[in-house]
Amino acid sequence: MTEESILLDEPKIGRRAAYSDKTVAEMIRMICGVQNGSEFQRISRDEQKFVVLKLREERAPIRQISRVTGISKGVIEHWCRGK
Repeated sequence: MTEESILLDEPKIGRRAAYSDKTVAEMIRMICGVQNGSEFQRISRDEQKFVVLKLREERAPIRQISRVTGISKGVIEHWCRGK
């Protein structure tokens, strides 16, 4: 399954995407190659930020990104404001 097909198959709710946690985890795997949250925590902060911003471009909710990646909601909000 390609990244493009994952993004097109998800229903939209308002301005946000309605992705399942499994889909967001798959998107992360395709972007940076990590298999789970523990591996994601071990990549560099710059790579983490890149992935988070990519997920936000796809309209994944901040709380969901936080839940799947293990990065605090506050850090994600800071990164999204600072782009």
